[in-house]
Order: sequence, then C-alpha cells, then structure tokens
Amino acid sequence: MKPVFTLFGISFASYGVMCALGVLFALGFSLIRVKQMHLKMENAFVMFVFALAIGLLGAFFTHMIISYSPKELVSMLSRGAFIREYSPGFVYYGGFLFGFLGAYLASRMLKFHLMDYAPAMLPALPLAHAFGRIGCFLAGCCYGKECAFGFSYPAGGSAPFGVSLFPVQLLESACLFIICFLLCLYIKKGGKRVLSMYICLYAPVRFLLEFLRGDMHRGIFLCLSTAQWTSVLLLLLVFLPVKNLRRG
Repeated sequence: MKPVFTLFGISFASYGVMCALGVLFALGFSLIRVKQMHLKMENAFVMFVFALAIGLLGAFFTHMIISYSPKELVSMLSRGAFIREYSPGFVYYGGFLFGFLGAYLASRMLKFHLMDYAPAMLPALPLAHAFGRIGCFLAGCCYGKECAFGFSYPAGGSAPFGVSLFPVQLLESACLFIICFLLCLYIKKGGKRVLSMYICLYAPVRFLLEFLRGDMHRGIFLCLSTAQWTSVLLLLLVFLPVKNLRRG
C-alpha cells in the first residue's frame, strides 16, 4: 500500500523499516525472557546475531534458487547484469532453517545447549516474522489473490496495478502474533517441546494461507508451493520418532 514513506525529507523502504522493527522487538523480547529465566545474556545475544545473519543469507539464497533457474542465473552473471536484473527477495522457510543452523553453530562455539534457550527465545521468532509480513503488505510483495474486498496497489511495485487483492500478509501477521502468545502460554504452563510446538502451530497456518496467495514466484510443484511442501516435511519430522527434535 505504501512501499516508501518520507520522514524529515528522507525516504525509507517500508519493508526494510518493518523488518528492522521486528528484529529490534524480537531482540528486546528475547533478552527480557532470557533474564527472567536466569540464562546467560551473552550466549543469547551471540546466538541471536548468528541466527539472524545466517538466516538472512539462507532466506536470500533460497529465494534465488526458487525464483530463478540455473540458466537464468548463469546468463545474468555472464553478461555482468546480475545486480541490474536480479530482483532480490527472501524466503521465510529458508531463513528459518538456516537461522536454526546459525543458532546451533553459536551454541557449539560457546558450548551451551541450544534447546535450553528455546523457551526464552523462540517466541520472538513469530513476533519478528509478524512485523515482516506487515512490511510485505506495505511493499506489495507476497500479495493475495484477487477479491472484491481487498486492497489495490500503485503502479511500479511487485503487486498488479489497480487490482483488488486479498490482504493475506495481514492475515498471516495476525496469526503470527497469536502464535507468539500461544507459545508463551505453552511455556508458562511448563511445556518443554517448544520447537515442535512452534512447527505444529505455524506449519498448518502457512500451508493453508498459501492457497490465498496470488503471487507466482514461490515455486510450484504438483499443485503445491515450496512453502507448503516444507510445511508438510517439518510436520512429518515433528511426529517421527527423532530424538533430538522431540527434545525441542
């Protein structure tokens, strides 16, 4: 709806601002919970930085793989046109999986158990994600299908111009805020399988919301998107007798 806004004469990308706000809120929320649970703040901060940095790289490269064929990528690189022609983006599940890898690497480096910090820090993940989806709505990416009661975007953006589109980004954002609350409630009541609970809450939501998406740059295979296949695989992992995942 508003990809760019101006403050004090300076233009800011709405998506970037919302993502930055999401990161800041998630960091503050995590550190407050870490302190309340009497865990080491320095471990939590390093793990947050590792997860964020490696997660962003993973989200970026996953988008590249899904959105462009190897032939297209080689062509852009060989012509020296990659920066000019490549349209950057991020894939959440790529960020989630690589972010988990980043958190694991931090735990190995500092020699602490990763899942000891999950109750304190994992609820911040859907919180940050919720801000990001608001950014998607403002920027016009990840838009919904055409409908009579939706929102239309201006020309020049990612979304079709002048078409009424369902605000699936805002619906997902609302679901993510609820997931954050439910995770905190689950942990408060003594729940231990925090990672498994997060997957059980988010994966079905994402699977269903994908049917309301109208953008086609998501990788479709056998009528399901990449995100839907990933949701199914993660749910299967939760319910398979995998010792380490079940402990989370």
